[in-house]
This record gives sequence, structure tokens and C-alpha cells, in this order.
Amino acid sequence: MAPAETLYLESTNTLQTASINSFTEITFSELPSHIPASSPEIATPSNYASLGAVLWFIDIQDEYLSTLPSLIQTSLFFHTHYPRLHFSVLVHKTDGLSPDYRNEAYREIRQRVQDELSDAGIPEYDIAFYQTSIFDLSIFDAMSKILQRLIPQLPALEALLTRLCSACGMQKAYLFDTASKLYVATDSGPAVLKDYEVCADYVDLIVDIKALYGWQSEGKRGRESEEGEESIGESVVTFEKSGDAYVYAREITEHLSLICIMGKGSTPDKRVLIDYNVTLLQDAVVEIFKV
Repeated sequence: MAPAETLYLESTNTLQTASINSFTEITFSELPSHIPASSPEIATPSNYASLGAVLWFIDIQDEYLSTLPSLIQTSLFFHTHYPRLHFSVLVHKTDGLSPDYRNEAYREIRQRVQDELSDAGIPEYDIAFYQTSIFDLSIFDAMSKILQRLIPQLPALEALLTRLCSACGMQKAYLFDTASKLYVATDSGPAVLKDYEVCADYVDLIVDIKALYGWQSEGKRGRESEEGEESIGESVVTFEKSGDAYVYAREITEHLSLICIMGKGSTPDKRVLIDYNVTLLQDAVVEIFKV
């Protein structure tokens, strides 16, 4: 669905759930704004026991200050009854606003929420804040960071990607969930939204190629490894120039893709070294998600 088409979507009136089946099953449940999260018919173990994160959306182009009391009440409810959950606030619809107004409103929302939590006696409550829009990839970037907070293997994945960047002279490396275009992990270097946008375009390329040729793993062809488990299947691998830098893309598993932006001075003659190191990373990632 194109971003502009979302203007014609009807408001949510009941609890709705949708799932994405990829490297792990991701389930989203949307609760209408007029139903409190603490209401007895909603706040049941069947609805909340398996949750990993709570997302609160604020329409920055509306009267956003009037929603803050409900936001505080909801965050206090989950902190009291489900303290393990990660709570995130997405300041949405930032497109079309001047940078000064957008940043000032974002700071005001964040400061007010933190002040209210401090007055309630829980200043240590870790609520994440993001500025998002559906007209760019900021919403995907925010959802990626929220997803990462739910992945116990994240430190190991970050260490692998950081080591890969160091060994191959890469500027940035992302491990993408191919289906959703969310990145599961990235290296420890500073992230720039422009780099993410370039890499996300290559995820679309991989999806298009998969639609044409499919994914064939060795196990699906009936040949199994010595341990009796499926070995790694065929991969889409590209090494192309994008602007002043090269982009390296490779499928790691059926559901995960590695997209890297090479550092300045990196040339295709390093392809053999990169392929070797990425193969080592590929083996490590497969082992990590087996645990």
C-alpha cells in the first residue's frame, strides 16, 4: 500500500491482530485509542502475557498534548503489571513540519513524559522515543530498533557485524529481515538514515529476485549435511556501485539478508576477501539462531 493511500483507511474500532512470518513470528495487535489498555475486557493474560513491546503513537499534527495523560496512565499500568515489557513512543506524522517546530514538539513531549514519570516515583522507567513518518523510512528505522530490543542474540549479532566491518573496510553493515525490511542488527558504528535508505532499496532487489527464482536450500533438494540438518542454500549476491561507494548484498538465510556499504577506497578487487568473511558470518548467524 502506498503511503498516500493510508489517508483513506478507516479508524480501528476493535482489537485487531496481524502477523509476519519471517526469521521469527512477529505479531502486532492494534488497540483503538478509545479503549484503555487497562480495561478489564482487554487487560487479560491471553492478550498481554506474550507481549514483548508496547507502542504508543502520537499524531504530532493534532492536539498532541491532550493525549499525554492517557500515555502516562498506560505506561504506569504496564510498568506496574508487566514491567518486563519495552514501552516506546512514536511521535508520528513528522512530515510536512518545519525542523524547528518538529524538534521543539518532540522535546516537549519527551520532557513532559519524563517529568510525569519522575513525579510518579519511577524516573528510571526506560521509555524510548522516535520521530516517524510513513513518507520516508523513519518508521522502518524506529520499528527496527524496537524489534532489536526483543532479540536476545542482539549483542552477538552486533559483535559479528562490527568485526566484519573492521576486517573488510566496510562503512556500515545491516542484517535485514527480508520480508519486513526491518534490520535485525547493525554494527556499532554511527547509523545514518541515508545509509539505511540505500540498503533498504537493495532489500527490495533481493525480494524481487526471490519472487522470480525462489530460494532453494540444500535440504529442500534432499541433500543434508553430515549433522543431518539443512545446509545453507543458494544466495543472491550483488556488488554494485551506488554513488561514490559500493554496496554489497547477500542472502544469509531464507529470511535474513546482509546489506553493506563499503568504505571509501573499497573496490571490487576485494570481493574475494569479502565473500570469505561474509561466509564465516553466515555460518555464525545460522548457529546463533539455532540456540
